[in-house]
Amino acid sequence: MATEAHLPVILGRSIGIFTYQGLSLQTRYNSTVRVNPNYPQALALISWANENKTMLLSCASEKTSTSSSVNPTIVTPAGQQVISIADISSAPSLPTDGSALC
Repeated sequence: MATEAHLPVILGRSIGIFTYQGLSLQTRYNSTVRVNPNYPQALALISWANENKTMLLSCASEKTSTSSSVNPTIVTPAGQQVISIADISSAPSLPTDGSALC
């Protein structure tokens, strides 16, 4: 997975996240999943990910594990807010300062 050339943005709504022998996602009857959605925030994130691909791929290969004895690393932007899906159309643009994810 870390050798993939393409880094997609996956937007999920009403997705359950839990850890049991690794990271698991659970959908519900009202869940939606979009790959590379056409939202300004997603397009900015895709652009940022492509510019920082080397750093992202090295973080994924160094800090993640599929071992059941180690909790997986979830890479999230340090100091960033989580934006509600309901507010995505009115949310400000993503930062372009290349905040460290590792």
